[in-house]
Amino acid sequence: MESLKGLKERRDALAKDIRALADKANDPQAKWGESEEQRWKELNAAFDEVHGKVERLERASGVVSTLEKSDEAYQAKFAGIRPTLERLEDDDEPGGAK
Repeated sequence: MESLKGLKERRDALAKDIRALADKANDPQAKWGESEEQRWKELNAAFDEVHGKVERLERASGVVSTLEKSDEAYQAKFAGIRPTLERLEDDDEPGGAK
């Protein structure tokens, strides 16, 4: 799987190519033919695909970060309670301390 950094670099390169082609499209003296139109479609499709991957990876990274922070806060808040809960579970088992 390509890294987030690699995907962003590829997206940036595609954006640069799209900008160059857009400049050509806006130049009244430049010829815009079928090959340019096809290249335009290919570049934009590739950009959309890579950009979607970047967004998904960034979102996943944010979710993981949030869960890690939440887990740390949970552990800090309830660190002293866990042994008590484990003792209660032992009391419910046959032969457990009562």
